[in-house]
Amino acid sequence: MNVRTRFVSSTRTSVRRTRRGGLSLVELLIALAIISALLTATGVATDVSFRAYAIATQSASTQSSSRLLTNRLLTNIRNAISHVPLDVTAQDQIDGARLITDTLIESPFIGFIDRNGDTVRLTYYDENTPVPSGPDAENTPGPNELWMRREPISGATIIEQPVLKGVTQCTFSMQRGRDGDGIYVLRRCTFDFTVEAGDDSTLQVEAGNVPPVRVIASTMPRRL
Repeated sequence: MNVRTRFVSSTRTSVRRTRRGGLSLVELLIALAIISALLTATGVATDVSFRAYAIATQSASTQSSSRLLTNRLLTNIRNAISHVPLDVTAQDQIDGARLITDTLIESPFIGFIDRNGDTVRLTYYDENTPVPSGPDAENTPGPNELWMRREPISGATIIEQPVLKGVTQCTFSMQRGRDGDGIYVLRRCTFDFTVEAGDDSTLQVEAGNVPPVRVIASTMPRRL
């Protein structure tokens, strides 16, 4: 065998070995399928984590605002001088107050005079409330909102503003009784309201459906 024959034989052997060491089309397709499955699983896990974070964030925000309002209500009712409605009038019935029994009143609003002498009223506006429009829309109650109206004893400007939005249900239950002079006074107040999480443009896409927060609290006034 001469030198040329050896060289050609060596070259053919090298080519065959190179071809044997490569990947076939089937193997490449299998590898791509595995990589696609891994990337899909990673994407799904990331999406789930983002949604869980968004839901937890919105739920925590709703719980914080509800808890803050609850603490304010409990403090105001405990320290208030007088409360309404304790005698259900015709106007109270128009506003939604109902005399369930002789000692129980259920109402979508509650009023009281705080320790400073200011008259405060909290009113719940349900889903049947018309949507406000016009230049004063921000200062007008809308559906599913809880508003506070404060009339200072000093005669200063009346303050009326929303304290909680997204309220889908709210009821004030007032247990009343007569004092020594035969006048009805508040013995215990229980309020029950449900709040939907507010829309956050940064989290709305990720969050999806956030479960509502229901708050139930009860207290007795200190001044009977």
